[in-house]
Amino acid sequence: MEDLYRAGSRERSRSVIYKAEAMKRRTTRRFVVTTRIDAPKDLYEFYAAAGRARTG
Repeated sequence: MEDLYRAGSRERSRSVIYKAEAMKRRTTRRFVVTTRIDAPKDLYEFYAAAGRARTG
């Protein structure tokens, strides 16, 4: 899902991409705040891949 957020001290809004998974034992939430303009799914996949590359 996607929404816009603007901190009170900022002039411009940012895209916030979020994903939540409800499982039996826990709930997983992930958020990405970005200035990129890609589609929400593309943005999430881009940042998820970058995170996997860093944690190897």
